[in-house]
Amino acid sequence: MARLRTMLPQLLVEELCSHAAFAGACFHAEGRAELAAVMAALVAGGGLPPASVDALAAWLGLADWLLLKDKPQLRTRLTAKEGFPAVDKKADPAGLRPAAKAAMTTWLESVNAVPGWATALHAIRTLPPARYDDGAWAFVAGTLELLPTLAAQLQLVFARRGETDFSEATLRALAALGDTEAPGDLLLAADLSIAHLLVDEFQDTSWTHLALIGR
Repeated sequence: MARLRTMLPQLLVEELCSHAAFAGACFHAEGRAELAAVMAALVAGGGLPPASVDALAAWLGLADWLLLKDKPQLRTRLTAKEGFPAVDKKADPAGLRPAAKAAMTTWLESVNAVPGWATALHAIRTLPPARYDDGAWAFVAGTLELLPTLAAQLQLVFARRGETDFSEATLRALAALGDTEAPGDLLLAADLSIAHLLVDEFQDTSWTHLALIGR
């Protein structure tokens, strides 16, 4: 977020504030309160949200407003969906819409010339939420409650079929080895026979694997 704020020239940031104000007014007139709130946050921030986890929603709103869906690419076409509706003499007797749309199009072209800015803004979309909401915590609590029963059922399936998987094999190896306080016979035997270990694909090593290597 901090890098995004420093990459964009101040003049473009100030111009963005004006464009957000115009789009926000159109969103408000159309009853699109959520988008109007995003634009209001941009205006309140002077064009760009602050570099703060609390501003993540505003950054995400900015990314969705300026970028194509799921792409690190700035929009080239503006419609009412982005807060720049078509010309309407009744709704816009002063004729502000064409000028506002043209100015925003020019702004997008200028920002497109800033190396890496669109890509950096798109990366905002991959950031995790700053905090879990109640629904997420309920999911975690429910999963933790279910896992012991599910693990026990899986053990029964393994036993009935005479099969296992890689995770279970690692856990069984740890159980068979024991630990430094209570080493198993396998650990004592392996300790005398193993001179060194070669670990391939270390980037895929889990904490369980590390424990196994340690034993």
